[in-house]
Amino acid sequence: MGIPRNLTRSTTITLRNKLSQLPQSSGNYSQEKHDSEGIDLALGFQVDAVEAALGARPLGAQVWGHLSSQVFQTPYAEILRILQDLAPKPGDLVVDLGAAYGRMGFVVEAFFPQVRFLGYECSAERVAEAQRVMELYGLSLSQMVPQNLEAADFEPEKAQHYFLYDFGTREAISKTLLDLKKIARGGSIQVAARGRASRDAIEREHPWLSQVNPARHSAHTSIYRS
Repeated sequence: MGIPRNLTRSTTITLRNKLSQLPQSSGNYSQEKHDSEGIDLALGFQVDAVEAALGARPLGAQVWGHLSSQVFQTPYAEILRILQDLAPKPGDLVVDLGAAYGRMGFVVEAFFPQVRFLGYECSAERVAEAQRVMELYGLSLSQMVPQNLEAADFEPEKAQHYFLYDFGTREAISKTLLDLKKIARGGSIQVAARGRASRDAIEREHPWLSQVNPARHSAHTSIYRS
């Protein structure tokens, strides 16, 4: 799956203007969630309309259509801190496992030149909305893909950095961690794990990730390196 590597300067400047307050964030989680809702609107997302459509029909465990979008999405400011900790280099690929509306892709392209982003999201509707807004800003280094991470025949694309949120059941998270274990056999990877279930699974069941190098822990996220 190829991802183009050209990004215009005007695109970067426009995104930086929209996300200019992120480096000055206070770190207050409630405020960051509130600010992120405003950033979504400023970028042109129509999240409420998409979520209303999703809430009108039965959904699987990975979609979380019964929750506010601010519950299952990581705030933009926190995403920036996670990426600063991962420190991706030009040419690296960052993969979001359960990407919702692809917020991480916008932060990657605004602050990390020539770093590529790939987001997997179970909801095709969220993927379509993310792609629509990415196209508005010409985000040529970012891609969203509709994908059920639990599918037996699926494995994530090989990358240097992965972001894993509590996207589904413990079994689904464990399956994804086994997928990453296979990838790590070909070279060291970093995994930013957010949420209790993901971090607990890594600490209890995946010493290849939790015990090789010291983890870096924050309130919501732990950074692991194989």
